[in-house]
Amino acid sequence: MPYSPPSKSHPVPQLVRPEDGLRRDTGASRSDLPPELPDYHAVLCHAEELGHDEPSPPRVRLGVAENPRLAGVLAGVLAGGIFTPAALLVVPATPAAILSALVLFASAGMVAAYAAYMVTRSGHKADAQSRIRHERNSIISTITSLVSALEARDPQTRNHSARVAKLAGRVGREMGLSQAELYEVHLSGLLHDVGKIGIPDSILLKPGGLTLEEYEIMKTHSALGARILAGIPGLERVAEIVHCHHEMHDGRGYPRGLQGHEVPPGARIIAVCDTYISMAENRPYRQGRSLEKVMQEIHRVAGRQLDPEAVSTLETLLRKEVETYGRPMEGFGGDSGGTDATQAA
Repeated sequence: MPYSPPSKSHPVPQLVRPEDGLRRDTGASRSDLPPELPDYHAVLCHAEELGHDEPSPPRVRLGVAENPRLAGVLAGVLAGGIFTPAALLVVPATPAAILSALVLFASAGMVAAYAAYMVTRSGHKADAQSRIRHERNSIISTITSLVSALEARDPQTRNHSARVAKLAGRVGREMGLSQAELYEVHLSGLLHDVGKIGIPDSILLKPGGLTLEEYEIMKTHSALGARILAGIPGLERVAEIVHCHHEMHDGRGYPRGLQGHEVPPGARIIAVCDTYISMAENRPYRQGRSLEKVMQEIHRVAGRQLDPEAVSTLETLLRKEVETYGRPMEGFGGDSGGTDATQAA
């Protein structure tokens, strides 16, 4: 049945996503979980490569610097005005010869000024690119620390964000997003749940369902994540995607109740990929569903919970991967059928 909000008289049986705090007491301790963290730095460096076609920031144009030809003509005329009279003191000339000398000096000055302008412009461009690379490296380091800190608190969802990020990048590419948009979607997938850093362990790691009050606290993680990311230069658009990744196509999502194309395209992609990964991947307390059953469940909620265009693109991508590799690139661990889409997104 479609998802409906919990009533005050009953505890919340499931969270919107399994990684949002749903835990089953299987007796496994954290020491039973693999200790290694995923190589998020490599994932983010790949995301950085996706953004290389971002337009360079506009140059500041002052005075004649914006018109090198004008600068050259002025320089040439100035040079002619200085050197021509000096030459006439040595060798007298006709007015026509004087005019020819002025034109020659103006042309030579224009060529020299334009060459100097191009050299200066090249140096400024190199400085700007170096500055952008430095800023991106700082952002990558910050994000790596944030995600590592999150998964250190909640190791049962280890690698989940990296899987969502990689799949979202492939879906975005299939949908024809620009390189800059792919960069944003990839980072948003990696950071979509970073706001859980601010959720108390008593809620985030609670085995079983949450009460209505606990569920409302859990729902704040998307807005909290957006506030965290908005403070990092260059991640304003990523922050907006993270803020909206729990919105639904029919307007029943949170935090703002957006619907349809009011939801940013990147957030619509993340919602579909997060739902898919949540149902497909293994967890300590359950095995993932089969590809067939995952897609059946996603189709069931397409047009209501999930964006139908993103769902169709995901299906096309998976079909291509199965034809090429024999299976989706994001693996499946079995078919226990324990999670549906309304619990996964």
